[in-house]
Amino acid sequence: MRKTPFYLLLALALVITVLTTVSLTKASTKDKQQTDLPRGAQYFLGTTDELLIRVNIWGFVRTPGQYMVPSETDLISLLSFAGGPMPSAKLSKIKIVRKSNNSNKEEIIQINVKKYIEDGNIAIPRLKPDDTIIVKPSRWHYFSTSLEFVTRVATVVQVIGWWMYYMDK
Repeated sequence: MRKTPFYLLLALALVITVLTTVSLTKASTKDKQQTDLPRGAQYFLGTTDELLIRVNIWGFVRTPGQYMVPSETDLISLLSFAGGPMPSAKLSKIKIVRKSNNSNKEEIIQINVKKYIEDGNIAIPRLKPDDTIIVKPSRWHYFSTSLEFVTRVATVVQVIGWWMYYMDK
């Protein structure tokens, strides 16, 4: 019976672990039809004759996506519409990406929702049509994800070690 080198099995286990636990996604496409609309076409009329706007919310909220919300909606209300932030969301640096009226540049507004929750002393802006809200993860999320990956790798290495130990007996 031919023995397989330990390092080959270890490399194979690492590759399998990486392929099953890490997934990278990139969402950087823009919808040209929405950006070329005249300003009035960015508002919609709801079923109860209220004015609606289209906004996006990405990241660490319960239900990210595109929402049609009343034109008077603020950031806190949109977070509520999206089911609230995830426990690992970084509430101190929520970003609103807003298209500038004068140019094709985008304005980035950073809001400290954590401070708003604690003392309520900061102004929460109203949303505008085609705003994109980005809720990033906290450092704890990155730490726990890394720890989970290391744990999986260690488990695979331990199983391979046991297998090799018992194959030698």
